[in-house]
Amino acid sequence: MSAKIPSILKSAGTLLISVLLTACGGGEETGTSSSTTPISNPITTPGTTPTTGPGVSSTQQPRWTTPLLLETSNSQVELFSNVPRYWLGISDSGDATVAFIQADATGRRALQVTRGNSDTNWSEPTVIDAAAPIDVGDYPFSGSVSRPDVAVSPNGNAVVAWAHLTDCGTGSYLKNPADPCSFVYASRRLAGESNWEAPIRVSDSPYGVWGPHRVKINDRGDVAILFAHAEPTETTARIDRPGVALRTATESAFRVEVLNDWPIAYGFATGPELHRLVILGLDETGHVNVTGQRGTDIVSYRGSVASGFGSVQVAAELESRAATASLFAVHTGSSGYIATLWLQDTATTAGSVLLSVFSPTTQSWTPSAVPIDLTQYLSSGALTTANSLSLFSTSKWALRVTDDSAGHVLIYDRCTLTQWKAGAVIPKKNLPSLCGLHLSDNALFVFNQKGDYVGVNASGYDGGWVSYNQSTNSMTHTMPANLAGVQPQDYVLGTRTRIAGSFPTVMDVSNTGKAILVTSNRYATLPSASGPIGDLHPSLYNLWGLFLH
Repeated sequence: MSAKIPSILKSAGTLLISVLLTACGGGEETGTSSSTTPISNPITTPGTTPTTGPGVSSTQQPRWTTPLLLETSNSQVELFSNVPRYWLGISDSGDATVAFIQADATGRRALQVTRGNSDTNWSEPTVIDAAAPIDVGDYPFSGSVSRPDVAVSPNGNAVVAWAHLTDCGTGSYLKNPADPCSFVYASRRLAGESNWEAPIRVSDSPYGVWGPHRVKINDRGDVAILFAHAEPTETTARIDRPGVALRTATESAFRVEVLNDWPIAYGFATGPELHRLVILGLDETGHVNVTGQRGTDIVSYRGSVASGFGSVQVAAELESRAATASLFAVHTGSSGYIATLWLQDTATTAGSVLLSVFSPTTQSWTPSAVPIDLTQYLSSGALTTANSLSLFSTSKWALRVTDDSAGHVLIYDRCTLTQWKAGAVIPKKNLPSLCGLHLSDNALFVFNQKGDYVGVNASGYDGGWVSYNQSTNSMTHTMPANLAGVQPQDYVLGTRTRIAGSFPTVMDVSNTGKAILVTSNRYATLPSASGPIGDLHPSLYNLWGLFLH
């Protein structure tokens, strides 16, 4: 980062957004025990806290805070091309955790963590991988770039997982013991605590270069991690399988179960396949599921963090048609409902959009394992394989399961919302006309459990932002219908500047509507209403963060 910025409290004009729209699973004890020596990362004493973003009225809600630097090192914040090598999460109280890679005082490219809150400053970054240094290799052709994964529960429990490269040891697949292998490590911090646990080895089996891919934590402190498990006993062509590491709140080690009936491709295709087609879910009661596309079918394995998937693993088959099913999305609600959405030809319609919902009350997929055809209710109607991935890879679509104990599923399709509740489809209703989802090819959105969302570069405006409240079907902030009506507060930075898309940016939003946005770029001073050009550093990338609340 630039030496021109002497303090972590140095503010700038600011920032833009990147978000993630999609939602996305044990056996013998293979993990090692946690060290009793914690890693300290206290929140610093609050200083002058920004209350509004550039050009934002102090009476306007919601509002963006002034962006702050998250680190003050003179070394580069790691990224690969336009791919972020940092990740984040935020609790309902607004406590955010950001993990990133940057050289430490010794010059080692270290995994560091900082914490902040919408009402406080950011803590000084703390190195958490000293005992198991993060693998900083780049594997773009496998669909993966090494970066930490982060999850934060609604009450503030947090976990960070990463890859560590070390000697394979004995028993590794087609490897000599001294050859390098990647292993998953993780560190947890429970709500109310300042210290991070020392790294815990998740599994004794290497997983190659494409994991971990999913990490989840709930309010109890249970942790689940999904990764590509490399079988050390294969004697023919290598086939990887989903591995699921499980640890209850009170356990000191992970247990790993491998879904043996779910082969996934090995090689360049493994990263994208595990990322998009095999989805991990964890609810607040400690139940875990791995749901997705196995071959041409949609299946789901369900178990618990405490007991795993049982001595005999049984996958529920969500459909039985001969036609190939193409997974779109899976989302798990906090009360245990699971919603799965996919594309499949039916007897009457080519390209039907089908929904199946698991009920924790009946312990079955509803209704009676026969998927619901939503095609007639959606704005997009029937889809084709050719256009389905482009539609579902943008922010035009989203699937959410709310906290409603009766099971309430939300399916966003551009500026419409179709719902499923208590066994029945609620036909689509229109969102406000300037919802932002209808012009989203270059826009970035993030949704919370309730179905509220925040978007940037929305409605065709670079740097413009929108926010939506699902319970009232109203926009809490929207962009004017034409450029002439745009005010400084309608831009995240207070000025029309598009950072997301030019620089890697990530975001998360809590169930209370508080959002965190982090971006890396070469600005030493970010663009603002008073200085719309900003000040670029000639080479080093800085890491910036700001809150919406």
